[in-house]
Amino acid sequence: MLAIDELTYSFDTARPIFQKISLEVKAGEFVSVIGASGSGKSTLFKLIAGLIEPGAGEIRIHGENPGNRLGKVGYMPQKDLLIPWRSVLDNCFLPLEIAKENKQQRIPEIREWLERFGLAAVEQAYPDELSGGMRQRAAF
Repeated sequence: MLAIDELTYSFDTARPIFQKISLEVKAGEFVSVIGASGSGKSTLFKLIAGLIEPGAGEIRIHGENPGNRLGKVGYMPQKDLLIPWRSVLDNCFLPLEIAKENKQQRIPEIREWLERFGLAAVEQAYPDELSGGMRQRAAF
């Protein structure tokens, strides 16, 4: 499902964040990435998601190197990145606004997802009024 071969990344040429990392994740496997602060865990996920490109090595998804991985892999960052001046519902509208879709038509679907995530009662709340878990669910 996901294969990483000899992956190396550096923010500058003086000191790589990591070198020659290889791993394979098969369908249905649960994998944890554990390391000290600053060891490159978030950088690894950004590379896999295609937000940044490796200095060397290869990332394959379903056996293929898709080149542009944006939109093919996602991950949940530690920080929720909700816009603080927008309610939960308004934060949910943001991708629709960016895509220039009609958000009014999607309100029933969004409310259904908020219900599934246990957020229906707080759709008009602002991020600073939510628990950390609620913020992560709203961001998802």
